[in-house]
Amino acid sequence: WPNGTAITDIAVSADGLTIWAAVGSSTLYKSLDGGLKWTTKTVTGDADLVSIAPDDANIVAYAKLDATAAVYVTTNGGATAFATLGTVQESDGTAANTLTDLDISPASGTTHYVGVSGYETSGGGAANVWYFNVGAAAPAWKETNDKAGWATNHETFVGSSEDISHAIAWSPSFPSD
Repeated sequence: WPNGTAITDIAVSADGLTIWAAVGSSTLYKSLDGGLKWTTKTVTGDADLVSIAPDDANIVAYAKLDATAAVYVTTNGGATAFATLGTVQESDGTAANTLTDLDISPASGTTHYVGVSGYETSGGGAANVWYFNVGAAAPAWKETNDKAGWATNHETFVGSSEDISHAIAWSPSFPSD
């Protein structure tokens, strides 16, 4: 591991052997032996967040935290370039303002979902969680804060003084729960 390199996010496969590390630059670090040896992968834009599918170490996504709000994914362990999932956006097409976390679901049949949490550009910077169906015939980002059960009118969450969404994690039992 390069001495002095700061890690912004790290993802570890279910078997503990495949590890990806984001360092806030256009380089991702990858290990296939539990962190003993590392290789680098040059990527588009800066990689601040990284995630590995819990059931397939070849499915990896990365994202940038700031207003770029772009997410990229590979289904072959990074053997070829990561494909863009486009800009995370609300249902009206407005780009997300800031991303705070990234996760990949277990497979639902042959489909994986990439989910991100963050803040909207419009609506006073309301919290939101978006998801993307990797491999869908007509893939697009879907927002969740317009769904039943989500805090409305920028309500605050219990014990909080702000409208926040800092993390996302898929249930290990997804999609059965």
